Order: sequence, then structure tokens, then C-alpha cells
Amino acid sequence: MARSRTRHLVGTKPWAQFHAYVLGSVIGIRWGKHTPTSGMGNKDLYGIVREYLTFAAGSDEWSKKGILDAMRDKSSSTIKGDAKFAFPSLFPRNRKAKPLAVPDELADEEVNFDLQLIESWRERVKAIKKEFLMNENALAQETATEDGSTVDGTSNSNSRVTVNFFIPQGVNPADLTLENYREVTGKRFRMTKDQAKVRSLTREQAFAESKALAVSQLGDN
Repeated sequence: MARSRTRHLVGTKPWAQFHAYVLGSVIGIRWGKHTPTSGMGNKDLYGIVREYLTFAAGSDEWSKKGILDAMRDKSSSTIKGDAKFAFPSLFPRNRKAKPLAVPDELADEEVNFDLQLIESWRERVKAIKKEFLMNENALAQETATEDGSTVDGTSNSNSRVTVNFFIPQGVNPADLTLENYREVTGKRFRMTKDQAKVRSLTREQAFAESKALAVSQLGDN
């Protein structure tokens, strides 16, 4: 069973796995698909990817590719799971994860690591995603006003449901993507009839709009 769970890690160098964890899970950049909040679809996030890869690997393009391959098409939680398997020194069994550092498993390798820099990249990523959500929220509200439509929502102590978008308690909406929505929420994202039939939005556009409206309603609490 363990072999099948880690088959995708075969051929991945531990050095690249660690940097993929830092960039993809700690800093919080998705890689592999062109979405407005991924490293491939957002020029500002792409700029941070380039900065980090240069920091980690200098001018070694092959090593940079290894980092990106280790995080390609994976969610933050999946990348973290890979790191837990690869670096038990950082994630001791049945104990709280240790503070981020170069794992003992890489003690014999040269690993560029700067916790302060990593935190600054993480904060920049959060700011970029937040700005995107705010812009999408403004656009969605403008569209709703023009259409004369309204958004209905219900809430309880654990979560908030806004039309066709569900945000579990404790989950950062910026981390929800069309690719990981079902994995994180346990629900399938469904477009409304207005989005699909009336305005002919793509699933990506509908997802961004619904998320922006959901975030707006959460802010009204």
C-alpha cells in the first residue's frame, strides 16, 4: 500500500522535493495549470516562482525543472504529504511538525535556505491572491447589480454556504481552486443556470465569481 501511495515520487530528488514543499506548500504557489491564482496564470506569482528558483538553484535550469516537476499539478496538501514521507525529521510520527528548516535528510547536501526570505515570499503571495479576490468580488457585485440578481446564503457555526460555493471553517478561500475544490470541501462545484445558460461563463470564470461572492458574504458576518 505504501508503495502505491509514493509511486509518483520515484525519480524525484529529495533536494527538489524539499524546495517543492517550500514553494508549493509553505509559500503557497500552485504550478501546472493556467489559473488566475497559479504560478503559470498570474504574472506576479510567476515572478515569485522565478525569484525562488533562482534563490534555490542559481542558473541550473535542470535543477529548477526538478523542483517544478515535484510540485506540478499538486495541491498544497498533497505536496505537504509528499514532504512528510520524504522528511520524517521535519514531521516526526504522532508529533507536531517541527519549525521549517533544512531537514536532517539533506544534511550532506548544499541547500539554500532563508526563513525570513521565505516568509516574505509567503506574505507577497497572500497579498497577490487577496487583491485578485477583491477585484473579482468587485466585478461579481457589479455584474449582479446590472443583472438585478441577488445572492442568497445561509450560515451556521461551522461553515457558510453561498449559492453554489462552500467554504469550510478554517479554510483560506484563496487556497480553494477549481482543481482542489472537491478534495478540500467534499462537494462538487456546480455552475448556476445564470452562469452556464444565460451568461455562458466558463467553469473557471464561474468558480472565480462564486468564490468572490462567497468571500464577500463571509465578510458581512
